[in-house]
Amino acid sequence: MWLKAKSLSLPRVVIGALLALVVSAFIARALGGLDADVFAPTAMLATLAVLVGASLGASWMLGRLFSSQPSLESAAITGLILWFLYWPSLEPITLGWFAGIAALAQISKYLIAWRGRHIVNPVAAGVLLSVAVGAGLGVEDFPRTSWWVASEAIFWPVLLATTVVLWRTGRAQLWLYFLAAAGTWTVMALIDISTLVGIDITVFDAIQLAFFAYPIVFFAGFMLTEPLTLPSRNLPQVVAVFVAAAVATIGSVGGYIGFEVPGSILDSAWEWALVATGVIAFATRQSSAVVVLRERLAIEGDAIAYRWELKRPITFTPGQYVELDIAHSKPDRRGRRRAFSPVSVPGEPLEIATRHPEPASSYKRALASMQPGDRARVTSVHGGFVWPKRGPILLIGAGIGVTPFLSQLAQEPERDVVVIVGVREEGLPYLERLRELAPDVHALPIDELTVDTIRELVPDLATRNAFISGRPDFVAEISAGLHRKAKKIHTDYFWGS
Repeated sequence: MWLKAKSLSLPRVVIGALLALVVSAFIARALGGLDADVFAPTAMLATLAVLVGASLGASWMLGRLFSSQPSLESAAITGLILWFLYWPSLEPITLGWFAGIAALAQISKYLIAWRGRHIVNPVAAGVLLSVAVGAGLGVEDFPRTSWWVASEAIFWPVLLATTVVLWRTGRAQLWLYFLAAAGTWTVMALIDISTLVGIDITVFDAIQLAFFAYPIVFFAGFMLTEPLTLPSRNLPQVVAVFVAAAVATIGSVGGYIGFEVPGSILDSAWEWALVATGVIAFATRQSSAVVVLRERLAIEGDAIAYRWELKRPITFTPGQYVELDIAHSKPDRRGRRRAFSPVSVPGEPLEIATRHPEPASSYKRALASMQPGDRARVTSVHGGFVWPKRGPILLIGAGIGVTPFLSQLAQEPERDVVVIVGVREEGLPYLERLRELAPDVHALPIDELTVDTIRELVPDLATRNAFISGRPDFVAEISAGLHRKAKKIHTDYFWGS
């Protein structure tokens, strides 16, 4: 059940988690956990309606203006996150500012963009642009972010919602890195400040205060790990996380290195942290491009290959996946984006392959209906299913899960590689091409592909990096069986329709 639930589109998981937090906030208010003078239910509802409504409305209007189909789910996420950043209000002028901030967040997707891809997290962009507008107009009394989501009253719901999102994105490690860095610097600063003012505070008290009074958990779970403004490879991601932690806590870090932080940065440090990660992602060539369908080819059974003409090169390493956005009406719960491991190597026309089982998702129906000349968009490149620079390799796959192997084998034809693939009744896509690319290929009926068989076929298993790809149940079973038997295990899950 959990593996199947993970196939839900990421935007819908995030929306569900944020809505659960909204409900938690209203419950906390009813129980007295949130200040009654600040969090009047009518003000909370009005602020929520304005931010989400303005975000959706601006996204829809910009889509019409630029003849594009906007992601209303993304716009809803932006509005919901903004709600947790600003004190609620019933003042017409303040609500007007809220509408403007939400609109600026959507405008930033077109204004602060490169080749159709926004560079900065839209929430951060909306906030910072509103500050610039306020300063430019000479307005002093405009809304400033409070990040009231960092409240002890809703800390545990925030942690639970963040856990759900991280379970879906698979980026818990980056989240933990940020918590460790930002949490440590914040705790150190709190202890130093307390000592200076003569307050006795324990390390435990400082840790509690850091996580209850600062938006470390929420920021890292819902904003920092947002895929479109995160670098595609592991090392740049880690660098981006630590840079974000330093910028977000720059008041603390600056004090330790003797740097006086400008007030304009200090007041919006969390937003500037997201700008920093977006710039790093852009600098490390996070790819985005329009692709045009060139041809569609039947492979085996219900598997179809799609070859795309690239309007500009896409930077990826064989084994990574591209996220392909196909705009279509009434997308189902899995949304309008899917991840595909390229069959082709970098520099060639993009080739992907997928199965078309029945009943099909709305996405697969839209993909199957495309004709040569129709367009889609690669929105990002991600994934760490990448060969190490040296050492022997073992590839284990089944079904359409063999697709990343083709790109990897074509890119490094001289590598020491053993390939073991499981063949189901419907056949195995690309089997002949695998045999052309690798001299040591073992094709077995899927029920014969067991850990014992793998150990018999690969006597030097302990020296090889094992890459396992296919359906979630297949990958989970094989990877568990090879635990501590292969040098290192890498997995890639294919979720189906």
